[in-house]
Amino acid sequence: MVVVACTGDEPQPTVECGAGTTLVDGVCETSGPTCGAATIEVNGVCVPTIRFELRAPANVRADGYSPTEVLVFATAPDGSAAAEHVVITSSRNNSGSFVSPSLVLDSLGGATNFIPCNAQEPGCPGPVTFSLALASAPTVSLTSIDVTLVAPPAVGSMQQCQGPGNTLYVDGTNYHYNSPVTAPAGYWDVFGDVNRSEVHLVPNDLSNAWVLSLNTIRMHMPMIPTVYDDLALATSGPDGTPGLYLSVPNPTASSCEPHGSFQIHAFTVDTITDPATNGAANGTIAVFALGNPGIEVDTGTEDVDVDTGTEDVEVVEELDGA
Repeated sequence: MVVVACTGDEPQPTVECGAGTTLVDGVCETSGPTCGAATIEVNGVCVPTIRFELRAPANVRADGYSPTEVLVFATAPDGSAAAEHVVITSSRNNSGSFVSPSLVLDSLGGATNFIPCNAQEPGCPGPVTFSLALASAPTVSLTSIDVTLVAPPAVGSMQQCQGPGNTLYVDGTNYHYNSPVTAPAGYWDVFGDVNRSEVHLVPNDLSNAWVLSLNTIRMHMPMIPTVYDDLALATSGPDGTPGLYLSVPNPTASSCEPHGSFQIHAFTVDTITDPATNGAANGTIAVFALGNPGIEVDTGTEDVDVDTGTEDVEVVEELDGA
């Protein structure tokens, strides 16, 4: 019988692990940072063991100007509000912007407004994700919420704007007229600036003028192609409201006290020469239409729809330079 015994005195190989790894059962495994109290490691970054929450409407009206409130809450393990410095981001650069993307939360959490893109811009409508992260680790999402950017409902039809020439068309129900009517031929004047547009038509017989005006003066913003709600009279109204004025000659009424919405499909302001003074003046070449009552404006450069929600009216003007 032969017995062979091994003493185990032979040297064992030494395993050395590189940076960011730890020896586990003889194998080097990737290791994260050593996190302190009340923190955990997420994708290599230590984040607090705090419950974060984002709140926003599931559907956001993409009109290019209306703010949508986004709320942020942070709750510590003991149930108290956590004071953290956070940032909010959007998954799409063309979705809009946050008024205050960086927030320091307090006992009530935090809030900011999201200004959406304009649904008339390519790629604007559709899903988008809002994400929350610590300001110290802005690329590590702590929580997120999915919302959908939705185009505002269209106002009226642009059908009457498609023909050539200068035309003012009114189709009213229980206001001004109870049937379609086309304004007589006459003299056209256009006025405007970045936040207003107005058209005057004086018939050839020099009878009462037809006047239509839209503006965003009280909104403290230029007119952009979108839908405007809660309109008021162009010459007076609460701050923050878009304005509309319509004066159409008829036996019973001379002007419109509007409410509801209007839509601008396109809008441009050009510097033109005033033939009366041979001087420069700001002006727009436009077409307006009022339907339900709504307003549509189209000159090839400007389209507007208006809806007051109370009547059925369409006004269409097409100015081809006459």
